[in-house]
Amino acid sequence: MQNNVISCPRVHLDLKADPQQVRTAFDPIPPIPLRQAWREEPEAEFRPAWVSCGWDDLSLWIYAVLEDDDILNPVREDHQPAFLQGDVFELFLRPDGGSSYHELHVTPHNHVFQLRIPSKEAFYQHRQSGLPSDWTIFKPLFSSRVALEPENRLWRVLARIEFAKLGLINPIQSGTEWQISFSRYDYSQNRDQPILSSSSDHIKVDFHRQEEWNLLKFI
Repeated sequence: MQNNVISCPRVHLDLKADPQQVRTAFDPIPPIPLRQAWREEPEAEFRPAWVSCGWDDLSLWIYAVLEDDDILNPVREDHQPAFLQGDVFELFLRPDGGSSYHELHVTPHNHVFQLRIPSKEAFYQHRQSGLPSDWTIFKPLFSSRVALEPENRLWRVLARIEFAKLGLINPIQSGTEWQISFSRYDYSQNRDQPILSSSSDHIKVDFHRQEEWNLLKFI
């Protein structure tokens, strides 16, 4: 399946930027919607979310806006699989064309969960029995901040992924292409299961289907 291309232009930001500066930086960048491509129609309680990407010499920047009628996650510590209990914004990243890739999570309370998965074959091999503990990365791979806006029924995520923390030595050049995918677990106290969505056109609910991931193009 043809990957949807996500354009990633340059931005000028830091994590101390105020909300208006963040919006000004990302407003010119077309946002990518999260969808339920595996369904003919979205679920009745589906809530939209959008993601925009930018970069500078040192980092990839991610900005997500997630509409949410019930912002919910009881987990209050890092390095826990919080997607099993509440709302999570998630991204998958394979920057170098190799077999290994990263899975990074952020909760509404800015708690993170980080995995480095050796290959998609290894993931499927261990999926049912449980992922090896050494796939969890405790050293921060990215920085993030979250803004909760329950009055507007949404939350926002700003994340900075430094290239050096991914082990990338050579500078990123315009025209570089990575595989990437964004997804979401949207829980509610009124539902037993979360509503899932993704930026990728998955033909079934499986966020690890790399053949359907997006292509991120640095411009």
